[in-house]
This record gives sequence, structure tokens and C-alpha cells, in this order.
Amino acid sequence: MTASASIMSDAWTLYRDQIEEMRKLLLEQSWADNPRNRERIEYAMLEIQAVAYNHVIAPRPDYPSLYMGFWPLTYGCMMHPADFLNRRCFLDGRSTYRIWGRRNTSLFVDFQVISAYYGQPNPRNVGNWDLDDFSIAPDGSFEIIVSPDSHDGNWIALDRSTGDQNFLNIREAFGGTEQDVGVNMHIERLTGAPPASIELDATMLAERLARAGRFIRFALDEWAVKLNRDILENVGHNAVFVRSFATNQGGGNNPTAIYPTIYWKLAPDEVLYFESDIPDAAFWSVQLGDVCWRILDYTYHHTSINGRQAQIDADGRFRGVIAHRDPGIVNWLDPMDNDEGIMIWRFYRFSQPVIPKVKKIKLAELWSYLPAGTATISSEERAALQRCRTAAVRARYGE
Repeated sequence: MTASASIMSDAWTLYRDQIEEMRKLLLEQSWADNPRNRERIEYAMLEIQAVAYNHVIAPRPDYPSLYMGFWPLTYGCMMHPADFLNRRCFLDGRSTYRIWGRRNTSLFVDFQVISAYYGQPNPRNVGNWDLDDFSIAPDGSFEIIVSPDSHDGNWIALDRSTGDQNFLNIREAFGGTEQDVGVNMHIERLTGAPPASIELDATMLAERLARAGRFIRFALDEWAVKLNRDILENVGHNAVFVRSFATNQGGGNNPTAIYPTIYWKLAPDEVLYFESDIPDAAFWSVQLGDVCWRILDYTYHHTSINGRQAQIDADGRFRGVIAHRDPGIVNWLDPMDNDEGIMIWRFYRFSQPVIPKVKKIKLAELWSYLPAGTATISSEERAALQRCRTAAVRARYGE
């Protein structure tokens, strides 16, 4: 066996062992007793390997590309926000890059640099930058230098010490309408000539495979399993857990946001009633996911509500429900065919934290909790609303 063949044989053995270890770990969880959840776990195991290839193995910092990190119905892991576009790019902290484009109608664009991707050793948050804090021309055009050394004008910092593992995460927030227009954005490398070959040799390919295994362990164990465990051990089902992502989840949590989270579990005749004050925030939303922290489809189902879409009651509060069937109020979240899962609130760039209140009640009791004048919606109106939301999501992803 040649040296390169031996390197790859060892790398594949380690990777396959990690995959099977993670599959067994998920199937040992209490929520895997539900046969439908076991099917979701098997699906999640297949999906996360595809995500690992796209996020960890395929990127080439010498040939940078701003690619979509997630995609509805295809890549739903790690509960990406329904109203964000997440562009991702891996950069070499020893090189200099240029990002340019044109500002459009999105609510905000956040650039975050992490020294290494999720699951890799000792990641740190290098910084967050708001596009609107940069100099932007009257026609909306902009140019940003991304480099390890300070630069005059619009500049984003890289971590030289971690080399090609620098991870740029671009979060672009939308209001969820067909009128949303995203930023037209591009990137190029300015310093140094790219290597002679774009292909990875055995040593680097084995290293990428090891990174993929560490990422998969992070996404499934550190994220899904341990976050579920934290919620259930601290507050139980159908209660708000305020410390999700309070610790450094791989360097990737946004320091400008909080994420109150609920592990909900409902019988067919039960609903989870929720209400909150309206935050003074650049963006806020509530969204549903399954037990593996995969988003519930928001392209064709009503599984998320943001601050632009929410119906606010006359007293200035936001009220709604998770219910297995549409109760006829605007602020309804559809769990699809799940009877348990994750509900996550996101508050970005807020002045004061807002902690929602939730309560499990019987569906028959719902109207005793809702104030007079609660906005109702017919099945025909719901279908029309969903068609608009479907069109908005598809347009956001260029479909």
C-alpha cells in the first residue's frame, strides 16, 4: 500500500467510525423512542454528511466563493433562520480579499468571522461587522477589504494564526415579502497566486475528512443532543430555556442576539400558547424545528413568524400558538406531523431582552386565553398568505 493510500484508508476508517458513533448516540436518546423521530434521525444522518462536504471538504480559500450555507427542503440542519440568507466562505487568514456589491432592501447584513469552523479546535469569534456601518455609495455600491492586517476604509479582520480555516458567515435578514431584494455580492482573492492545482492531495483530503467528522460530531452531539438535554434537564417540556447558546457554541453564536428556546411536546388535542412583548430589535422571529434541530419546512408550511409578519394585538403584545390543526388565528405555527420538537425565538440587535411566556393548554381552552379582537383568518386567506410566503422564499433563493 502506498503512503497516500494508507493515509486515506486511516482517514476513512476514522470518519466511518464517527458517523456510526453519532448515529448510535442519536438513536439512544429518549426522543428516539418515537418511531417517526427515529426516521428523522436516519434522515438527519444522511443530510449532515452532505452538509459536511459542502461546508468543510469542498471550499477552497484560494478560490473563494460566497455560497449558500443552507437551502430549504435540502439542508435544514442546525435550525437556520427562515428569514435569513446565510452566505458562507472559507478564507486564508494570511491572504487579502475584496468583497464588493450593491446594498438593496434587506433589513440588515451581518458579517461574522470565526477563526475556525464549528467543531474544530479552539475557535474564537474574530468579530462582527454591520454592512450599514461601512461607507456605502449613494447608489448602494460598496467595497470591503478582508485581511489579517488593518486597512483604511471598509475592513473586516481575519485570524492569521489559523490559516485556511477562517470562516466568514454572512447573515442577511429579510422581512419575508416578495418585495425583498438581497445584496448583490461578490468576492475575490487579491494576494498571492493560487496553487498550481485546485485538487486536494491525500494529506489535505485526509485533514478535510477529519474536519468533516469533527463538524458532524459538533452538529449532532454538541448541538442537537446536548442542547436538548440542557433544555429538558433545566426546564422540561413546554417551558422557556433562556441559556441556549449562552456559552460559546463553537464560536458561531452571534453576540448581538439572544435565543430563548422551548422543547415543545403536544398531544393532538393540546396547543402551546405563547405571548411576548414586542422587542425594540432590528429583527425578531419565532420558528419551529424537529428534535434533531432541523428546520420544519417554511417554504410551503406556516412554521415561522417574524416581526414584519406577526399580528400584534391591541394591547401591543404578540400572541400565538403551536397547534396540530389551524385554529383560525393569524399567529399560528404548524408543527406539520411532529408531536415534539424545538421552538426558537431570535432577537437581533435588541435594546432590552424579551423573554416569551408559554403554556400548554387544551385546544378547547384557546379562546379563553386570547383577547377580544384577536385577528382571525379563513382557510382561503391562509392559503393565499402561504402562497405569498412561498413566492418570497423561492425568490430569495433565486427560484
